Amino acid sequence: MTSSVNRQTPIDRWQKRAIVAGVVGVIVCAIAAALDLEMFYRAYLIGFLFWWTAAIGCLGLVMLHHLVGGTWGRATRPIFESGAETMLLVAVLFVPVGLGVAYLYPWARPEEVAADPLLQMKSQYLNVPFMLGRAAAFFIVWLVLAVAVIRMAARARRLEKSARRRRVPRLSAGGLVLLVLTASFAAIDWAMSLDPHWYSTIYGILVAIGGAVAALSLAILSITAFAPQAVRDAETFGQVLHDLGNLLLAFLMLWTYFGFSQFLIIYSGNIPEEAIFYVHRLEHGWQWLALAIVVLAFATPFAMLLSRDNKRDPARLAGIAALVFVMQWVHLIWLIGPSLHHEGMIVPWAEAGIFVGVGGFWLAVAMSRLRKRIAAGEGELLLNEPIAGVGVEHG
Repeated sequence: MTSSVNRQTPIDRWQKRAIVAGVVGVIVCAIAAALDLEMFYRAYLIGFLFWWTAAIGCLGLVMLHHLVGGTWGRATRPIFESGAETMLLVAVLFVPVGLGVAYLYPWARPEEVAADPLLQMKSQYLNVPFMLGRAAAFFIVWLVLAVAVIRMAARARRLEKSARRRRVPRLSAGGLVLLVLTASFAAIDWAMSLDPHWYSTIYGILVAIGGAVAALSLAILSITAFAPQAVRDAETFGQVLHDLGNLLLAFLMLWTYFGFSQFLIIYSGNIPEEAIFYVHRLEHGWQWLALAIVVLAFATPFAMLLSRDNKRDPARLAGIAALVFVMQWVHLIWLIGPSLHHEGMIVPWAEAGIFVGVGGFWLAVAMSRLRKRIAAGEGELLLNEPIAGVGVEHG
């Protein structure tokens, strides 16, 4: 009993901090809304979108593990499942976005639609009732996927029947395709349509992959923070961290590939209607944020993750993961900020406060679910028992 209490102490401590952050976020939301309602909705959208992508990333990585296996997934599965189970909270957090569509999206303002022929052409798709209906459908799909995959996998582990175990990868294969499609369309609805005159077929998948990068970074931070000393001293701990570092490197390269591909295609095409997207993001101060993203979101972590020692050292890997995690938020600000702040680069206190606040509630719920899993004996790296073996699972 004593070891169980000690095992949960770090999570309890961080959960309390997350709740405090959530309360601070509510205060920031109230102040921002009282001062400038439009500023509040702009800041809230960025905070909501980031934590939504983190939840989507957790759900996607759960299904990816059921498809490919591996010790990395056995170690992080309770973390990703806990993050995926926040989807109901994310649906509730979407409510302010739904209430503020007229403040955020040009196509939701009748006077702008009446004066813009292009918005009139797109009004069959970009209209408030249809957008809210699609959002409801997306959340239903994600909730059903999360519940179905997590429960089916738990039942298969409990019953130890090969027939049931084969159903989980099949469900995950179809579910992963459905998740990518719905997340891409949600990103188009909630982020890309802020500038309805511009479009990109890569935009949705870029946002979705960014969510996977953020979720994986969060899992690394959780393992390095919550793993007890008995696990840290085990030889297998370094191997699992090494695998997670390699996976983070792979996803980081994939995210960069999509981001650079979008830029290269638009730059090569040199069509004013498309190039204006990057013109707005490379002037009025946004160019310095773009440079920071290139250096800190990709180049620096890429170089550091090439080192085997960095990937096996908990403190170093946690530092890399923290940098990647924060820079994913910075990238989201750069990606949609110019569409919200036409007067130039402005990242006021509201963006940071609401990001921390929304994240506080999201993390509190996720850690509550994780604590229950650890109490039930799940999560080999979070228990005082080293993992029995490393490598890829087969079968």
